[in-house]
Amino acid sequence: MIIVQKVYGMSLDSLSTFSLADATLTETMALKVAQFIIALSFVIAGFVCAKTFRQNFASFTNIKTRIHPLHLIIGIALLVCLIPIVDGLVRFNASWSFPENMAQSFTELEEKSNHTYALFLKFNTGSQFIINLLIMSVLAAVGEEIFFRGILLRVLSKWFGNIHVGILTSALIFTLVHFQPYKILPMLTLGIFLGYVYYRTKSIWVPICIHAINNAIVVVGDWAEQTGKSLPIFSAEFQFTELQIILSILAFVGIGFLFWKKTKDNDFSYE
Repeated sequence: MIIVQKVYGMSLDSLSTFSLADATLTETMALKVAQFIIALSFVIAGFVCAKTFRQNFASFTNIKTRIHPLHLIIGIALLVCLIPIVDGLVRFNASWSFPENMAQSFTELEEKSNHTYALFLKFNTGSQFIINLLIMSVLAAVGEEIFFRGILLRVLSKWFGNIHVGILTSALIFTLVHFQPYKILPMLTLGIFLGYVYYRTKSIWVPICIHAINNAIVVVGDWAEQTGKSLPIFSAEFQFTELQIILSILAFVGIGFLFWKKTKDNDFSYE
């Protein structure tokens, strides 16, 4: 925040007051710099945590474990099946009723989050599109997966003495950090999914790739809208039908069973 404020002369605390229509390229670049620093901070935090627990960072996060191509292919297939399910969860989550004072606060948080994301994507064509893919998809996925799955999941699993509780708790913290009240269910589902992918493959690069693809879908969808491409699935009005969601659930269960057969339980204990 200090770097962005000193270099670009803007305060991140005032993001909600920025007019999306009047946002300049310089301001959106400042946001990209901020997100790059945030992604880097997750990696640094992971490194500090590893040293705190007297562990080698690379081995503790399994960052050197190679990707098994089949694991990645099945993982991406599961993500594709998860997209319609998440769409249904978003609509279900949005229908929740909260007490009036909470609902107002939650709505303001959600609007602020959506507004900030729209500022990130204000310029999403040409070279800006590539920059957005690198920062918002790749770097964000690397930083968050290293910290939430590579470090936090492992530490919590040891503390609770149960890998499944560790996966659920790390996913819950992942959801709260991204706090968007009307997207709690889809965020939690994604966190749990990435946690089990990591647990069964023991390669942090598999959830990183899946997370990056998930983020890239949003960036590509916005790019399609800004460049006038005809991609109905990315439009704000598009919704999956109930039948498509049910079929996706069945496909997810079937492919998930295959994934479970092709992978194994891994030991995440440490001294």
